[in-house]
Amino acid sequence: MGQLVHPRAFLIAETKVDYAAMDHALLSLGVDGWASDGGTDADVLTEFAGKSCYMSFDKNLNLNLSKVGGRPNSAYIQDGIIGNKHGSVLEHSTVTFFLTNVSRVVTHELVRHRAGTAFSQTSGRYVRSNDVDMYLPKELAAYPGAEGVFRAAIDSMEQSLEDLVTITGIEDMTDFGLKKRLTSAFRRLIGNGQANHLVMTANHRAWRHIIEMRTSVHAEEEIRVIMGDVAQQLKAKFPTIYGDMECSDGEWTFAHSKV
Repeated sequence: MGQLVHPRAFLIAETKVDYAAMDHALLSLGVDGWASDGGTDADVLTEFAGKSCYMSFDKNLNLNLSKVGGRPNSAYIQDGIIGNKHGSVLEHSTVTFFLTNVSRVVTHELVRHRAGTAFSQTSGRYVRSNDVDMYLPKELAAYPGAEGVFRAAIDSMEQSLEDLVTITGIEDMTDFGLKKRLTSAFRRLIGNGQANHLVMTANHRAWRHIIEMRTSVHAEEEIRVIMGDVAQQLKAKFPTIYGDMECSDGEWTFAHSKV
């Protein structure tokens, strides 16, 4: 039986630096002993990428430089990179979230963020379910009787699916190709509000933009909920890269917007 559900975000992967390879690469340039005090691999990779643009690992690599170093990683990223909107170097490191119980209302909007992102969504052609779960927006739930309408709609969709299962006899079929085609046909009866799951990867430049866009007070409620969850986790995990991000009434904004 379908339920009213709440979307959640699980951070499941992130970029890792091969420090031995990084040292080997720097040695090939004649740089020995460069190190970053970055708190995460994403911080270190961001600093490395930024310094590679100006060859500021060592004065000998850029004769225009009078000095190198002097700033901790956090200041380098927030002031030298983000503060100057040099956002391209934030694209080298990525974070992957598994978003659960998000509706296709949400996923249809998220996949518009094509640049710097990757998506793998639960297939409605291959995955058949008798249960239709949904998120009930709080704004709507505040109205007496609204939840009852949602639950009735869920029951109706589930009954229609059950009827089609009986009519087609899909449960007893061994032809997977036919089962897939029928499953695809069944889903036409299910609304966009059906909860499903999405693996979403984005680089840090993209995440900053997506969070700012999708937690705005003008954004759809459910997408604000799930992106607010993402924002909280990224702020906690990468305090340097998201050091200029603040939250007010569920809206996450940046001191340096759209780097």
